[in-house]
Amino acid sequence: MFASSLIPTINKPTPITHPTATLIDNIYVKLNELYAKVNSAILVTDISDHLPIFCFTSYNKPSSQKNWKPLTFKKRRINEYTKLINNVPFTKIAIPYRNIKMDPWLSKGLMKSSCACAKLYSKCINKSKTDITYKSYIKYRNMYNQLKKIAKQTYL
Repeated sequence: MFASSLIPTINKPTPITHPTATLIDNIYVKLNELYAKVNSAILVTDISDHLPIFCFTSYNKPSSQKNWKPLTFKKRRINEYTKLINNVPFTKIAIPYRNIKMDPWLSKGLMKSSCACAKLYSKCINKSKTDITYKSYIKYRNMYNQLKKIAKQTYL
């Protein structure tokens, strides 16, 4: 990959299984003077045994376009920014719309528990099965899933 001027943007393992973790999910970018910055990250979620990855690159305009200036946000210029945004022809931009439908049996308490479960999960990544943090997550996750199941059955 290096011989082809490709560099990896992900440097941590994404499939998290105990006790091993491997770096098999990759995003490579070609070294190029047009890229000013490359940012990549791993999302921490327990929806799969592989953590999702993503990458952003910022692009440098060629020096031949001298009129181009980066926009710095300043509160006192909010009206100016509003005018600029209002003049953008958004009909030419394709933005996917996704309607998120909440399950009617999902209560506010279960939603809070879902957030708590996600926080516990992020703390137990790369911990062994014997670690207290991992055990706490498993116990909480199992209780949360049981409560979700009961709430759904009660609703139906």
